[in-house]
Order: sequence, then C-alpha cells, then structure tokens
Amino acid sequence: MSQVRFTPFGRTIECAEGEPILSAALSRGYFLRYGCKHGGCGTCKVLVTDGDLEDSGSSFALTRADRSAGWALACSSRPLSDCVIDISAMGLTEDEFLAGDQVETFETVIGSSKIQFTPQKKFFDTTQNWAVALQDIYGGDDAASRLRSLAKTNTSKVNL
Repeated sequence: MSQVRFTPFGRTIECAEGEPILSAALSRGYFLRYGCKHGGCGTCKVLVTDGDLEDSGSSFALTRADRSAGWALACSSRPLSDCVIDISAMGLTEDEFLAGDQVETFETVIGSSKIQFTPQKKFFDTTQNWAVALQDIYGGDDAASRLRSLAKTNTSKVNL
C-alpha cells in the first residue's frame, strides 16, 4: 500500500496495490477533475513531484515530453512507492477538492454493447459529445435525443 499526498492541499490517502490514483481519491471522498477515466482525455493530468508511478494512459493525452517532465494521468496511474502529486494545474479550490465526486456515471446499452459516460457540464459537455458521436455512428437524431433525455432525468440506464 502506498501513500499519495496531494499538494497544495496537504491531504494524504492510501492507495492499494494496483489501484489508480483517481479511483483511490474519489473513493476516499476527495475530488479530482476527470473525464474518461481510461487515460484517453487528459482531464486528470497531475504533476508527480516525488515518488514513482506506473502510467498506462494514452500517448495522445500525455506525450513523452509530458511524462519526462513528471506529468501523469491520475485515472491510469498507479503508485509504485509513496508519492507527492501536485494537482494545482486542475485549478481546484480546496472546497472543491474536499467536496468529493459530485458527478454521476450513466450507463446505456446499444444493441449488445454497454457504454458508460459521465456528464460533467461544469467542466465540459460530455453529454453533448456522446450525443453527437451516437448521431454520427447510428445516423439519426433518435439516439442523440434519448441520450440527452437520460442525462436530464438522471436515469441510470436507457436502451437506445
């Protein structure tokens, strides 16, 4: 188990072996900005000021130069030792950080495929992005309109 300290707020969490930093922070009542939770979008970019991480995030979201400079993706990084992580670049206030995750993840089924998405209107309009993507893939407004409806009603599942 590794200790992960978040600066500038001076809070420390324990991170189980193999547990991503983002998951550990959210499950312990802290908030970090995130989008995809899979290392593809770069929203959870943090600066590692001490310690070692294993980061399996996309090279599109984080370049080799970024990694060399100490940047990592909290959603796909797992501590290999005790670490200090600077989250200043996220622009969070201490109140936001301490408020915990205020975002709900939704799940939808398209045919036999299950898709999870997280609308985060405060940070960017993920719902709109999914709606446009579904419209392009499935060729019509029906899927897009049903997805928008899902986000507005806070329903946990919808069949498109």
